[in-house]
Order: sequence, then structure tokens, then C-alpha cells
Amino acid sequence: ATRTGARGLELRAAPAALVSTGAPALGPDHLPLEMPYDPKKTGVSEDTVVCAVTAAVGAVVGVVVWLEWSKLPPVEAKLSRDSGRLYLLDNVKWFAQLMVIFGHLLDSLHVWDTKTWLHGEDIFIFNVKFAMEVVLNPLFCFISGVLSQGAPTEGRLRRYVQFLVVPTLLVVYLIHPICNVLFMQKPFDKELEKVIQPDFSSSYFYNAVPWYLFALLMWRASVYLLWAQMRTDVAFVAMVAASCIGGYIGGINAPGGGGGMGAMLGYMP
Repeated sequence: ATRTGARGLELRAAPAALVSTGAPALGPDHLPLEMPYDPKKTGVSEDTVVCAVTAAVGAVVGVVVWLEWSKLPPVEAKLSRDSGRLYLLDNVKWFAQLMVIFGHLLDSLHVWDTKTWLHGEDIFIFNVKFAMEVVLNPLFCFISGVLSQGAPTEGRLRRYVQFLVVPTLLVVYLIHPICNVLFMQKPFDKELEKVIQPDFSSSYFYNAVPWYLFALLMWRASVYLLWAQMRTDVAFVAMVAASCIGGYIGGINAPGGGGGMGAMLGYMP
């Protein structure tokens, strides 16, 4: 019966007169002002079961990976002899990028699709996209972690600026305004002003930068400045602690609350 849950949406759509008088007092949006929870009557919620099962499976997988990790051949043994690239990692990145494009395509299906069997299947599309994101978001973050390993060197710092900081600034202050005009039909003069007179304030950058680019900037910077200077086990425990504490910081996880501070902390380990 949360505001976004199935029962909550049902209550919001129902006229106030049709809502049972035996229910708790309702607010202006027809949702209960107070939701007493009695485990003896309601039992364990479905969300609790899902979370418990997910945590248990994750724990088992984590233990298995930890035990088997030492048996794997070193990364250097998998590198291509001609180019020195790890093709397995390239393929994983390609797959993840393809699924992101497909996921964004699913976003528009319930709006534009009127002729295929997916028409009207909003709930099905939502469930498919949700299932994809459960895998894709951690996958992208894990790839970034693999590529961020190692001590900071002059070459790595140069590549950080050349291939991450500079492209991010171009996206925020040039490409993003252009796309707003071409695809979002926003006023040309206002977007041109953003290019000619860029706003370099932290608040503008935080809200304009895509969440993953923002998170990647912070992750790489934290690796070079902090985590690479610590023992691996100590750094991992510290990152998990920061990730958990971040969930209690007000505002950073609010929908539309900016460029991904909550995601940056949540996925950091």
C-alpha cells in the first residue's frame, strides 16, 4: 500500500467514497495516513521475502566467487597477443551498451507502440526493464572497477583527464544543449546561452551530468586519491560503510535529485 505499489495506485485512482470506511484515515490523495502493520494478521510481506532470497543468493554467489577466484588464470594470460586487449572485457562492454540502448527503447514502447503484441503491455515491459537493470547497472559498475585497479601513475592520471574529464565537460556544456534543441524542442536561444556563457557552478554540473559519468568521475578520483593508498580489504570495508551510510543522507536519493550521488555511493564497492 505504498504510494507506488499496486494497492497504493489502486487507492489513488479510486474515488474517496468508494474506499472502505473501515480502512485507516485517508489523505487528500486517498492513501492511508497511517499504515499499521500486524505480522500476525498480514504475515511476512512479499518484498521482505524477495529481499531475503536475493540477499541469500547473493551471499552464496559471493562465497563461491571468492573461493574460486584464486583458481582463475591471471588477466595477463587472457590478453590478445597482437593488441594486448582483453577481448572478453570488450565483449562484455559491448553487450552492456547494447542492453542500455534496448532498455531505453522499451521506455518508449508503451507510448508509441500501437501495432505489435507489446501494445498495452506496460506492466510486462516495466518488469523486463527492471530485470535488466538489476543486472546492467552493477555490471557497468563492476567493469569500471576492473578498469580502475592499480596504483595511480602519470599515464593513468593523464588518461583520466583526457578520456574522462574532458569528454564529460563536452557532454555537459556542448553536446547536452545541442541535443536539447534537436530532440527535446527546447528554445534555441536559451540552450545557446548555456554554450556561450557556461555555468560552472557545482549545482549546475551536478544536475546536468549523466549519473554514470558523474559516478565514474568520483570513483576514479577516489581510487587515485584514497583507495589506492590503502590495503585492499580495508578499502573495501570502508567503501561498503560509505555505501550504506549514503542511504541515510537526505536528498541525494530523491527522484530527479541530480546527477547520481546516491548511485555513486551505492555502487561504489
